[in-house]
Amino acid sequence: MIAGMDSWGALSAIATFVALLVALLAVAVEQRRGRKQAQADALRERATRAGSVVAWQYRERPGRVASEIFNGSGAPVFDVTTTLPGGVELGTEVVLPHSPGERLHSLDRAGQDRSIDVLSLAIAFTDAQGSRWHRPAGGALHVDGTPVDVAVDEILRVRRRRAPRQAASTS
Repeated sequence: MIAGMDSWGALSAIATFVALLVALLAVAVEQRRGRKQAQADALRERATRAGSVVAWQYRERPGRVASEIFNGSGAPVFDVTTTLPGGVELGTEVVLPHSPGERLHSLDRAGQDRSIDVLSLAIAFTDAQGSRWHRPAGGALHVDGTPVDVAVDEILRVRRRRAPRQAASTS
């Protein structure tokens, strides 16, 4: 009977050890999930701020269209460029920071008469953290060449191991 107790004690120790490993694994998985969620939340917040950098155009005088840029992000932005649909650049290739709340006026460098009917401008700029943001005319915000929603999904995506594909059977 004592020998039977020893084997139960060993099984109990093994079960305790396995339970500890499972608990540690669960903690590690949850920490990773928390880090990914924090990264996604930070990107969403940065995207909200980046969405506050806006540009519009207006007719400055007959034959001249100008763009106005407003930095409502709460942080400086750099290398701001505005572009009309069709790729005509209106704007500024300025390296200096544009402070929060600052308005920047730029003339159409091409100097061609354009229709004021085109209201939306593409805007691109670099934020204080060095990310390059771009919003096509009337489009969704992109960070470093990737739509923000896709970038957030990539952060949150859990990489799953895929089963190897089985070769198609031949008859």
